[in-house]
Amino acid sequence: SSPSSPPLALLAPSLLGALDTLYLTLSKVSPGSLGPLGPLTRLCTETCNSVVLSSPYSQVSLLGYTVPLSSLGFLSYVLLLSLPFTPLRTSLLPLLLKTNAVVSSLLLASLLLVFKVPCGYCILSATCSYLAAYFGLRWLDESEEGGVGGVGAVEAPRPSSHIIRSWRSASALAGLCLALVVSQAPPYALAGPEAGAPTALSSESTAQPGQVLYSPPPVTSKTDGRSLALLKRLRDQDARLYGAYWCSHCFDQKSSLGDKFYDYVTYRECASDGVGYTKDGCLVKGKKLKGYPTWVIGGWKVEGERDLEELEGILDRVEKGLAPEED
Repeated sequence: SSPSSPPLALLAPSLLGALDTLYLTLSKVSPGSLGPLGPLTRLCTETCNSVVLSSPYSQVSLLGYTVPLSSLGFLSYVLLLSLPFTPLRTSLLPLLLKTNAVVSSLLLASLLLVFKVPCGYCILSATCSYLAAYFGLRWLDESEEGGVGGVGAVEAPRPSSHIIRSWRSASALAGLCLALVVSQAPPYALAGPEAGAPTALSSESTAQPGQVLYSPPPVTSKTDGRSLALLKRLRDQDARLYGAYWCSHCFDQKSSLGDKFYDYVTYRECASDGVGYTKDGCLVKGKKLKGYPTWVIGGWKVEGERDLEELEGILDRVEKGLAPEED
């Protein structure tokens, strides 16, 4: 007889994948809402968390809005939990299962071959999508086979026909996507320590021979008149910006000032696998920084990304010999 309800082997990994991607989404958009679960981000390395949660590649633009990539994964898992209980399961569910598996393959390939960092959260999500695809497609085959019968009935598909068809197409799509990923590496993936460092530091780099280092994505926005005036004022105050190549807020901060940023402001790379990193170069008054981006303007430390109006206000105070922000 035809199965009356989807199997636990489909629903369980879908639920686990939904919880995994929901956690990643909340970690990016509202870390404070995690409460006691916040320390779970330490289950992955710093670089893993950086790429997954903070890099420009951890979000996508849809209809003019920027959304975390993990939120799309969460939506797909919610659909996997819902579609099996609707009439659309025979038409949309196979497509969704295949798409999830292909996307998971692409993301894993990007992490391991391009970024070269393992990510427990991503491996867990991929495992969930693979398990859901296998058991979901198998269940659909059994449903088709059991649901066709009687005199003159059309011969039912062989068991696992969904699996065979799906994995053939999924393998072809994954191969194509992998080729695109490898041939179009992210702009900050570099082959060596001399490859395009935005600024050179005075102290010697700690890079080892043959070590792969990474540079921030290039700033492509144009510097307008207001930004140029602000950059000149920052230069006069010997401003320095401390950041990391993977930090999306650092990239946004530089982009707000435009492509002339590096001509006027000293940038200090603070990721240990970033181009130009030195341990001493990322200390402010002998102390480690709490986060990125961090400004030092006129000798004063200013934490966090700031818009142009805020930077102008900070400079107004510093130029008068006052602290950059009121207590």
